[in-house]
Amino acid sequence: MFNLILAETAPETGGTNWTSLILIVVVFVVMYAVILIPQRKKDKKLKQMLSELKTGDVICTIGGIVGTIVNVKEDELTIETSIERSKIRMKKWAVRNVESVEETSDAEPTGEIENK
Repeated sequence: MFNLILAETAPETGGTNWTSLILIVVVFVVMYAVILIPQRKKDKKLKQMLSELKTGDVICTIGGIVGTIVNVKEDELTIETSIERSKIRMKKWAVRNVESVEETSDAEPTGEIENK
């Protein structure tokens, strides 16, 4: 009975439609910020890594094959694996990551061992 009295005396609010619409928009904005923006950054970083592949880089493929790049073409590369030096031709999109790259060091080795 008290609920009926309170329901009758409560003023009607006409903003519920706008409130739900704003809530839906906020949810979509949050989903965009949480999911899509980091994915775009990851894709951009991957494209940059694939464009910077060069001969001598040690890579790991999406299939788990590790090898050294011996030839790079526009969308293909050839890697050399194992001691038998078997060569595999593959597409660039199959590269997962670069394990190590040739690094040039400005410091010359002195031949001395540091004691710690």
